[in-house]
Amino acid sequence: MGRGLSRRRERDVSGSRIAPVVERGPRAPRDRDLPRPVPSAGADLSALDDAKMIAAPDDPRDWDEWRRQLHRWREDGRARLGYRGAAYSRPELAWTQRCFSVCLAWLWDEQLYDARSGAFRPREFLAANAHLGGFDAVILWHTYPDLGTDERDQFDVARAIRALPALTRAFRDLDVRVLLEYLPWDVRTDRDHGKELARLVRELGLDGVFLDTLREAPTGFTEHLSDRGVALEAESNIPLARIADHAMSWAQWQADSAVPGVQRAKWFEPRHMVHQTRRWDTDRTPQLRAAWLNGGGMVVWENVFGSLVPWTARDAATWTQMLRIQRAFAGHFTAGTWTPLADGVDASAPEIFASRFELDGSRLWTIAASGKGSVRGDALLTAARDTDRWFELMTGTELEPRVRSGKALVALPAMDTPFAAVLALPDASVDAPLRALLRHRATFASRHAAPAVRATRVAAPGALVARAPRGMIELVGGERSLTVRYRLRETGMYDGAPFLDLWKPLPPLLHRVEEERITASPAPFAVGETEVTNAEFARFMEASGYAPADRDGLLVHWDGTHPRPGTETEPVTRVSLDDARAYARWAGARLPTELEWQIAAAHPRFGYGRPRVWNWTESEHTDGRTRFVILKGGSDAPPGGSEWYADSGPREPEYSFKYLRVSAAVERSAFIGFRCAVSLADT
Repeated sequence: MGRGLSRRRERDVSGSRIAPVVERGPRAPRDRDLPRPVPSAGADLSALDDAKMIAAPDDPRDWDEWRRQLHRWREDGRARLGYRGAAYSRPELAWTQRCFSVCLAWLWDEQLYDARSGAFRPREFLAANAHLGGFDAVILWHTYPDLGTDERDQFDVARAIRALPALTRAFRDLDVRVLLEYLPWDVRTDRDHGKELARLVRELGLDGVFLDTLREAPTGFTEHLSDRGVALEAESNIPLARIADHAMSWAQWQADSAVPGVQRAKWFEPRHMVHQTRRWDTDRTPQLRAAWLNGGGMVVWENVFGSLVPWTARDAATWTQMLRIQRAFAGHFTAGTWTPLADGVDASAPEIFASRFELDGSRLWTIAASGKGSVRGDALLTAARDTDRWFELMTGTELEPRVRSGKALVALPAMDTPFAAVLALPDASVDAPLRALLRHRATFASRHAAPAVRATRVAAPGALVARAPRGMIELVGGERSLTVRYRLRETGMYDGAPFLDLWKPLPPLLHRVEEERITASPAPFAVGETEVTNAEFARFMEASGYAPADRDGLLVHWDGTHPRPGTETEPVTRVSLDDARAYARWAGARLPTELEWQIAAAHPRFGYGRPRVWNWTESEHTDGRTRFVILKGGSDAPPGGSEWYADSGPREPEYSFKYLRVSAAVERSAFIGFRCAVSLADT
């Protein structure tokens, strides 16, 4: 723990001890994130209705009463709401109850999208992530953090990606369900979002919709979506009344008690799929523990809007084996009888906690050690049954419990993991699928952090000339100390991942403007006084016959092959970074780097065309998963009404905007242009 930080422990009236909290403002769990204690006997149990996690008492002697109160609350809540859960019996939504692993996938992740061919590669994407156990569903994310660089909204961008319907079909052919994100804060158009989203679902053949930032779908969405067999997944703590029409939700930013509690939505409706996630955690042990003990799933999210937060080999191996067990016994978690904090051994100071799920004469215990310790030794003391055989499923080991006075004492083999699973079932029920599962024995890698990932700059083309061409500003080389400013978003800047192992970054930490000093040592160079114009680009198109493989969106604001009358001197837009590079090569030039652009902007001849547009720069980087480039100059794009939109408005030369590279059709924005540069021979 760093210097100057203090710890506190919170204790409620029922004796539940809340996990330690670090006092550091937005970096610590908020009050709303803390587990909710069960009210004392006789109190109003509706206080649990909006809990995230329901805390468990420290003392095992209180667990029986705690479980009775949990059952009372569930029965009371269902009665108050008139809850029937009819939607969970619909065949078209049955897949959600087996959807344990959902991947939030940046659509332009280099594992999924091949920029050279402009093709999506779902099969290769799944193969690259096989070490994570395979995905039951993917959430395709195609907009933020670039949304807002022009007037297009989320629906326009989705329709600009012509390959999306084929990508959805390809994933479904590979037995992976597909959801798309919905952004309620994208309000720069006055469209009816419910109707537009329903149209998009039909056009793309989607299985579901992820509701970004929302606890529940807006009024009217149900009739457009869930009533038609489309699964809705809320991002956060779903209201009790909406569990009826939302098949899935995220357990995000949810702290647990020291003795593991229960996830409120999952306890209320075991068929509701809850996916654990905290996007900035490099150690996913707490999330895995919550999913394991609650019979829920996980969000697999490594590419966080361009910031890599990779899984460790240990967490990946653990989750892979957990998934095998969850998929094999999905019915236990949705239709079985769930007993939390069941059948422990050491009642005085428990170090191992278990949930028991019973179905059709078999009993399954999901077991977790406290902290990061390993599970080993005596773990369960439970009722013995003469015909049962016992297995530890993580290692595929058959067990021989010690039986006395009708009780079975179950000892676990030595395991270098905080998790175990014990299955007891009649000998006659040991079948071929179970034998196949037992052959998958997990090997847990050493506990270590994932390696740091750094972005590298893509080699820039050269364009060396003796003298600066007309219309360019000549600048001397030499070392300079520059101030660079940027908005601290989830993308970070050059190296990304700015919030690792923080709880939930909030303003003023998130979205504030950061400042860095950077040393630059350019050789002599020259930069265009202003952006390339429509007329200049038209001459290039005619002279070169430029015809990119992907022409979608290219110069769509022109009249055919010519700019509209009166716009000839305006900066050319609707061109991708690669289109701009092609023009520069034809002109015997290149694009300026972001630092060259900034140095040149201090010159009195440096100007801006109208309308003002962001400028592409030769600053492409990749970390192997995300390509990005730095935009300079600001734009006259209409201002957005949300902090999540990309920046607009004029920007000082020091300001840099990190733009994540996407397909050419999406990059071709109405408010991104470019200017050229050359390197000068040092005479």
